[in-house]
Amino acid sequence: MAFSESWSYSKLALLGFLYSIALLACSFSVKANIQKELNVKRSDFAKDFVFGVSTSAVQTEGSSKSGGKGPNVWDAFLDKNPDGSLSGGVNKEGIDHYNSLIDELIKYGIKPFVTMLHFDFPQILEEKYGGPLSPRFVDDFKDYAEILFRTFGDRVKTWVTINEPMITVKYGYDLGFPPSGRCSDRKTCKAGNSSTEPYTVAHNFLLAHATSASLYKRKFQPKQGGQIGVSVSAQYYEPYSKSRQDRAAAKRGLDFEIGWFLKPLVSGHYPKIMRMIAKDRLPKFTAKEKKLVKGSIDFMGLNYYTAIYAKSIPVDFHASPVSSTADVFVNLTGLSQTRNDSLPFKVQLNDPSRIDYIVQHLHRIRKAIKNEVNVKGYFYWSLLDGFEWIAGYINRFGLYYIDYNNNLTRTPKDSAKWFKRFLKHHE
Repeated sequence: MAFSESWSYSKLALLGFLYSIALLACSFSVKANIQKELNVKRSDFAKDFVFGVSTSAVQTEGSSKSGGKGPNVWDAFLDKNPDGSLSGGVNKEGIDHYNSLIDELIKYGIKPFVTMLHFDFPQILEEKYGGPLSPRFVDDFKDYAEILFRTFGDRVKTWVTINEPMITVKYGYDLGFPPSGRCSDRKTCKAGNSSTEPYTVAHNFLLAHATSASLYKRKFQPKQGGQIGVSVSAQYYEPYSKSRQDRAAAKRGLDFEIGWFLKPLVSGHYPKIMRMIAKDRLPKFTAKEKKLVKGSIDFMGLNYYTAIYAKSIPVDFHASPVSSTADVFVNLTGLSQTRNDSLPFKVQLNDPSRIDYIVQHLHRIRKAIKNEVNVKGYFYWSLLDGFEWIAGYINRFGLYYIDYNNNLTRTPKDSAKWFKRFLKHHE
């Protein structure tokens, strides 16, 4: 993968939270190679290669009105409390719930991989000081992380501090999609500045991660023996043409997508092209912060979706600031798709395209490993059909079908049965 600057992750474990968001209409199979691609076995991967499926609390665990839990920013947006900080006390009912869940997973031989923040920071922090717009967010996140490390770290050995910070940054503070619903367009947002706030929020997310990771490595890791990292999302940018300009545009897109978060974690500063375009709108790390952020991950998780063609817009380094999205100077084009997730029940359970989709990804991961890419695991999104943010309950990405009209009854799809057979096949 090419970036505007020369930087390598060759020694960084890619714990591939290669979340296969199931765009089933886009399996991208090449007929001539399909049989080869589908011939993937569990034994093709190392014994310590991690296979898993993912869930998230806000998408699968139900209402915030029970269990002592206060509303998060998504609850507030949907109109569905604790104080949101350590000064407000600790929710013992919530602690008991996750202790029980972790123990039950371990009982059945399932290793828990815990993500601390999955878009759902407490609404009260938004109201108190603007959430991640404020540096106060860093200390509150660290306090929260310490509770998790101390309470669950004897059993949880893999921690992801923040899931997909780019999603919150881009949609919540640039484009004005909720939450936090902030942007420069007053027809869309009551408040916000798309040219500055995305950079501020991203900066505070990085510091929140690094501060918590430093705490873990110093105070808990020596005894608990776990690992800590971050999970980033990635849109892949393919040059629209072979022109030098479009190739540069694709690299810019990657720098503003992946490099925005991974470059500081590897080198201690933002990508050069970002610094050149955003200038003073892009916060700078102090010498102390640079030391804190650099090298603060034991692994990186990569959530990938699809590829988009990048067509260059001439970069104007003196242009008036508009938004972090406009700063990329790229026209994006891609394939639009229609999906029908309101299919009959029996049709929903018969999902061979999902199986093909997963297997073809595993085929490519196997090839990457043979090319010495340090991929350590693959997690499918998702275990269950669930709440898919602004799409509500329309999309069904789960291996298990959830009947929302019948007491949330769970029924395994063919893909769930296949995955079980795949994991048991060692020959």
